[in-house]
Amino acid sequence: MTTPSAVAVPSNLPQDLLFNAEKIDEAVSSSAQLYTDRLGISRKTLAGAMASISAVNPRGAWVTATAYAPRDVVSNSGTWYIALDSHTSGATFAGDSAAHWRVYQGVVSTDLADTTDTAKGSAMSGHKHTGTGATGTTVRQKLLNWIDAEKDFGVPADGTTNATPALQAMFDEAATRGVREILLPAGTMMIKNALNDADYTCALVLSGLRNVRIVGRKGTKFIVGSGGGGSAEFGMFRLEQCEDVEFCGFEMDGSGITITGVGSNRSRGFVLVNYNVNSKATNLTVTNKRIEFHHIYCHDIGGFVGVPPRTSTLAATPYTDVLTVRDCTGANFIGQDHYIGLSYVRHAKIQNNRVVNPTTLTAHVGNLFVDLSAGCENGMVENNYAIGFTGGGKAESHANEGPGSNEDRPSKNCCFRNNTFEQIGDPITMIYAGPSGGGWYGIKLNGINHSAYNNTITARSINISTGGLYQGIQLTSTITTPVESLHTVYGNSITGPVIGINHDVQAADTTHKYVAHIDENKVYDTYAPASPVASNDGTGIIVSKNAKVRGNSIYRTKYCAISVNSPDQTIVRDNLAYNCATINHAVAAARVTFSQEDSGAVGFFEFSNNTILDDRGASAADYGYFLRAGTTYTNKLKFEPGLTDTVKTGVAFDKYFSTLGISYAVAGITNTGLRTIYTTNTPTAIAPWNTMAWRVGDRAVMAVPAVGVPKAWSCTVAGTPGTWVSEGNL
Repeated sequence: MTTPSAVAVPSNLPQDLLFNAEKIDEAVSSSAQLYTDRLGISRKTLAGAMASISAVNPRGAWVTATAYAPRDVVSNSGTWYIALDSHTSGATFAGDSAAHWRVYQGVVSTDLADTTDTAKGSAMSGHKHTGTGATGTTVRQKLLNWIDAEKDFGVPADGTTNATPALQAMFDEAATRGVREILLPAGTMMIKNALNDADYTCALVLSGLRNVRIVGRKGTKFIVGSGGGGSAEFGMFRLEQCEDVEFCGFEMDGSGITITGVGSNRSRGFVLVNYNVNSKATNLTVTNKRIEFHHIYCHDIGGFVGVPPRTSTLAATPYTDVLTVRDCTGANFIGQDHYIGLSYVRHAKIQNNRVVNPTTLTAHVGNLFVDLSAGCENGMVENNYAIGFTGGGKAESHANEGPGSNEDRPSKNCCFRNNTFEQIGDPITMIYAGPSGGGWYGIKLNGINHSAYNNTITARSINISTGGLYQGIQLTSTITTPVESLHTVYGNSITGPVIGINHDVQAADTTHKYVAHIDENKVYDTYAPASPVASNDGTGIIVSKNAKVRGNSIYRTKYCAISVNSPDQTIVRDNLAYNCATINHAVAAARVTFSQEDSGAVGFFEFSNNTILDDRGASAADYGYFLRAGTTYTNKLKFEPGLTDTVKTGVAFDKYFSTLGISYAVAGITNTGLRTIYTTNTPTAIAPWNTMAWRVGDRAVMAVPAVGVPKAWSCTVAGTPGTWVSEGNL
């Protein structure tokens, strides 16, 4: 045996290396249990280590009142344990285990399989991402962020078993523990009406969800089972006090709801509330915020509804902030609520949805694609396609609310842009009842600072009996006290309604606060119903006070191209009218292209640089312009007709036009109460000469001058038709 040195470890001396080689052979090959190393320390050989490992004493199953020594090994409930000390066993293993026993060689399998003890199961396994800054956690903590509805809560998806209880338990748990994602099963979940709320009856209540995504798989579907819905108002889901919740990727089928009449079901897929449905005057402390729906197919049931308390006496109404409905599809909402109906929602985004109602129906439809009702602010409705609805969309306001029933609750700053609304209107009901009343519309703007840009609206033309689309776009204000507001209607295309664009303003607005700009729109083919609603049915654009109407093109209207009622601060400029007026004006008893007609006094208005083209020959309009005030023109006006081609008579004025005590402009010439009319007829005892009182100095100018024909005539003797003298041939 080589003699080693006493040099400290590590040593590279040759004698030490040789000594170590000899000792390795001894440690591996010797039957002895110990050997001495280079520094004189006693260590175990391989045989010694094996003897230590096997030096346990298997005792079989644990029993009571038995003496155990250290390293005794027993089994209990399928797991092996090793004794820590000498002791006599007590009455139960559970009573002894903490002080005297430890699991022998590994984790207890039953602990890993435990699904009831939150300290066992997945809580006993760690997890950590790689990379700088990663922190460790348990598998349990990772899994708590995610729910598989079918595997974790047993949600049935066979289409016949009631899934309502399991779904409700799942959503309650998700709200309690802060789940981040819920994965719905790839099957059909049948839900029923399980609640008896004082207000909106819903099958499921989602309350207090935060930062969660609820997502379906291919084939995920909700249906309403027998007993769900019925004749009551019904919703699949009610959301309250939810924030940052996203729904996507599933189908909602309401065909199981019995329809008992138009509007009697008013079913909804989702209902968003900010009040206690069983105590309607009580607002919830937390409101819904940042809710998003996308890639959802909804049919035979109303879509998405955000509702205020069902009482108008609250001093304040809570809002839902930021609601998005995008990239969804839908079908068959007949008899149901609107596809989207919102009240008191701020920052709604309705984008890129495609929804279809049957167009072959002959019964009443009664719903809208989208309703931004009382209290809605900053709503954007853009790039949607909807067909077969009674109305396309509206921004609405409510009056006479609040504790004193005297408050306005207007909608504000809502925009409809780049939408296509086809076959809009009702087959049998053109005029609807209700607090605001009026005719069905493609778009309605009622509130403060709304706009409609570049929308395409086509009136219903299939299976119409007494119905149809009354107004392509309606601008109005039901606000009790006028406020400063600008409605902008620009670049829209409207085909086939009774009235293309209807601007109505309250008579109470004498301070010119409510203003409308109607610019660059196109109106085609209005019609007049067999049972007229108003005398000016069939008009392209109707405007009132505080309106600017510029650059519009109006084609083939039944009544006037543009009709101005009760004007004051009203400008009609640079518009085109083609082949308009096929029925007589109610007052003029003749076909009129541009009309200003009132029974009382009117304020300032302007007709300038408009173009009238008519190539219908004998069927052409009788008058390019008809201007009439019932009492007097009280303010200055500007009248520069522009081009009027092939209508029979250029302009017709009533008697009050000549009584102005102030100046006005006609064809760029300033006059003092005298009239100039453009005509293609010689002044004779026919209209308009025999229907109006003419003054000395009035002139009639030949609208189509020709050689050998008088250039104009002057009235030398007042009367009806008066005496007219030629000013000489051309």
